[in-house]
Amino acid sequence: MLLDDYTRKDGELACFHKERRFTNVTSREDWVPFPVPHLKMNIIVTLYAILGVSGVSAVWRLSLYGACMHCASVWATLVVLHAMSHMIGVAITGHHRESLPGESAFKAIVETFKGGLNHGSTKKREKAAKDKAL
Repeated sequence: MLLDDYTRKDGELACFHKERRFTNVTSREDWVPFPVPHLKMNIIVTLYAILGVSGVSAVWRLSLYGACMHCASVWATLVVLHAMSHMIGVAITGHHRESLPGESAFKAIVETFKGGLNHGSTKKREKAAKDKAL
């Protein structure tokens, strides 16, 4: 399902780059506003952050300032590791990919040693051959 979704998204992006519009959008009226309760969402995110820092403070027996610094350093470390993995993946294969931290570099290395990754194209060819035979 994910590979089919990637294929659909790639097609939409290719159409957008070529025609400067998405395939299912013909007029302004095709865009539908999506209601988002920003205030409620921001309050919940803030409460999760307060709860998380309080939990780190209690578990590690740190002051609230120390817990904030610990959380910030862990977050910054993960951001840097993800950025490095992404850069390694792009340097090896020459293209970007959606990924979890570390996945870009891992997929690029596997793709290099395997001689390319099969993103579901074999299944599509088999399905097309089967449909053609019917």
